[in-house]
Amino acid sequence: MTLRRGISLVEVTISMVIVSIMSMGVIQMTAVSARTRALSTDRVRGLALANDLLAEIQTRHWADPDSGVGSFGVRVDEYDGTTRTAYNDIDDYDGWEQSPPLQINGDPVPGFEGWARSVSVEYALVSGTDVVTSGSFETGKLITVTVLRNGRLVAEVSAFRALAWDQAEAGALPPTGEVIE
Repeated sequence: MTLRRGISLVEVTISMVIVSIMSMGVIQMTAVSARTRALSTDRVRGLALANDLLAEIQTRHWADPDSGVGSFGVRVDEYDGTTRTAYNDIDDYDGWEQSPPLQINGDPVPGFEGWARSVSVEYALVSGTDVVTSGSFETGKLITVTVLRNGRLVAEVSAFRALAWDQAEAGALPPTGEVIE
């Protein structure tokens, strides 16, 4: 009787099953990795978009310079339907939403089709390490900027702004046109 050396059909089949199972695992890991990378990239881009708008808002007065502390929200003469150039205080941004995001002058922010930004401004008070919101406090405002991509939340940033900060800034600066020696 002669002995044959070689691979049987059963051994080939078992090897193919093992390689197929391992390949499926690698493919799934690659897909998860790509999805995680895309979510991470969206988060970084969303945070940049949110922080850009938050920085813009924080350059505005705490209260409307024309209407005073008692007014809240955007006046009709401050919004032209596209730009934010006439916004002069923080709460002008309350309830503001835009998709796709536009720059302050109304030009589109390049590369952000399918993205949206919104802003919420509420009266707030700092109590220890907590920020408490209510419609009745008039010493601070909590600004929250939310960024969505295709309807999915990718970033949300908040900042607290105190009325005392504006008052201190106003007291520290000379009147317009006065020169500091």
